Amino acid sequence: MKRNIFVFLLLALSTSTAFAAPEDNAGTIHFTGEIIAPSCVIVGDTGTTYNVALGTFPTSYFATVGKETDPVPLTISLKNCPVTSDGLANVQLTFTGTTIAGSTDKLAVSAAGGVGIVLSETGHDETLIAFDKSPGQVFIPLTASASDTLTTTLDARYKSVAATVTAGEANADLTINILYQ
Repeated sequence: MKRNIFVFLLLALSTSTAFAAPEDNAGTIHFTGEIIAPSCVIVGDTGTTYNVALGTFPTSYFATVGKETDPVPLTISLKNCPVTSDGLANVQLTFTGTTIAGSTDKLAVSAAGGVGIVLSETGHDETLIAFDKSPGQVFIPLTASASDTLTTTLDARYKSVAATVTAGEANADLTINILYQ
C-alpha cells in the first residue's frame, strides 16, 4: 500500500511537471518602422513668417460677447517634407501663443481689451484651434513626391470675449509647430 501511494505521488509529480514545461519559440514579434529626417520648411511671406492683416474695427462693432469679425484666410505652405510612408501619412500643425486667461483658443492681443484672435480650419469655423500645442487639430496629407508643396488654409478673426471692448492695438504672435506622427 505504501508502495502504491509512492508510485501514485511520483506519477502525479511527473505529470504536473510536464504541464509546467515552457514552450520555446511559440511565436514571433516583428517590429517595423522607419526613421526619417524631418525636413518640412514653412514657406511664409518673409522666410517662415506670415503677416496677416485682420483689419481695423470700432469698439462699437463688438456689441455682444462672442461677436466675430469676418474671417481672413491664411494659407500655410510647407516644402521639402518627407514623402508618405506606411507609418507617416500626414504632418500635424500645432500652435502656441499667449492666450486670454482661462482660454486655450483665444489669442491675447497687445493693447486692446475684451477681444482676442481665434483661428479655425476653413469650412470649420465653429471649431476653434487651441494655442496650447494640442495635437490632432490640423493635419496636412503627405504626398509621394518630396518636391510637392503642401498647404492648408485657416481662417483668422477677432472675437470679443467681454461685454466691453476697449480701443488699442490688437496685435499678437503665434508659433507654428510641426509634428511628425
